[in-house]
Amino acid sequence: MRTGRRYLVDIDTLFDTRLGWAKVIAPEALEKLELDAFRKRHTDIWAEAIGIQKWSEQLKQRDKRALFMSDPTEFLLGLKNQVLVDLTTLVMSSPIDRPTITINMWPYTDLTAEQSDTFLQNFRQLYNEVKVDMVYIDHKDLSPGRLDSIWDVWYMFDWFNWVTVHAGNFAKKIPQFKIHPPALLTDGLTTEAIEAIERDGVNPFSALTRFMEELVTIDPVDARLYSILRPLNSPDEQTPQP
Repeated sequence: MRTGRRYLVDIDTLFDTRLGWAKVIAPEALEKLELDAFRKRHTDIWAEAIGIQKWSEQLKQRDKRALFMSDPTEFLLGLKNQVLVDLTTLVMSSPIDRPTITINMWPYTDLTAEQSDTFLQNFRQLYNEVKVDMVYIDHKDLSPGRLDSIWDVWYMFDWFNWVTVHAGNFAKKIPQFKIHPPALLTDGLTTEAIEAIERDGVNPFSALTRFMEELVTIDPVDARLYSILRPLNSPDEQTPQP
């Protein structure tokens, strides 16, 4: 059994850079966005619905402005809670290794050295119970073998893009490695298909999990976890857990 808790964490899971980039390129369009609906979304086609065209292509062009215009996600503190749970488990003599956190700042390579260091110091202050490092690694360079050799768990956003690039790179199977993407469906699904999934209560990720289980463990998390914090006027909504 794998006992490591070496976490690789994409910066896009800690800050809602989707909304941040929308603020940069089309701030007027956000006036049409219902935050509650955004947080509960099942796909990432919300931008087109409020008038931002070719969103997928525009998102690929994001830079550090997206980061600076972003608000924290639920997971910024959710990760803190996960670390505290790990440390408590460790104290209780459970056979796990002490957790570590590596935050991947890609694609924001335009951050200055001073800005990057400020992020690192802030993260080290927030997650002060464990060792925290930062890297800038393009997802295309995060092969299954590389992931497995350095980390144990990956909290990431762009699952479909990553697996499209690395589908042929599973010569080494890593079923003990766990990836936590958001539970968002591919943009290629029709509105009718999405409505049918919602109506019938089908979990479309069950098949994905079973299909990939011999290669890598996929454990999708509620998309709200990687989204902007819930509004203060919605106290009844339960915070999703990592």
